[in-house]
Amino acid sequence: MTQRAPAAFAARFSAHLDRAVGPAFAGTLAFSATLMFAVQPMFAKMATPLLGGSPGVWNTALVFFQAVLLLGYLYAHALSRHLGARS
Repeated sequence: MTQRAPAAFAARFSAHLDRAVGPAFAGTLAFSATLMFAVQPMFAKMATPLLGGSPGVWNTALVFFQAVLLLGYLYAHALSRHLGARS
């Protein structure tokens, strides 16, 4: 009985963990996107008057944030391809 109890506990714990991964991932993704798209316009709104107030400053700030986001996605993709899922 002592050897079966840890295995049964591990199986139950693994089942609960598998059910929690999806919602935790979705929540983290939504929270990070909310932060990203809240910080992006706030920074552009603060930087626009300091850098001349032209629409080009606003556009440059927004393009910069979008480019950095895309580079982050590419970096994560490259890491997952290079290191594999288990790493």
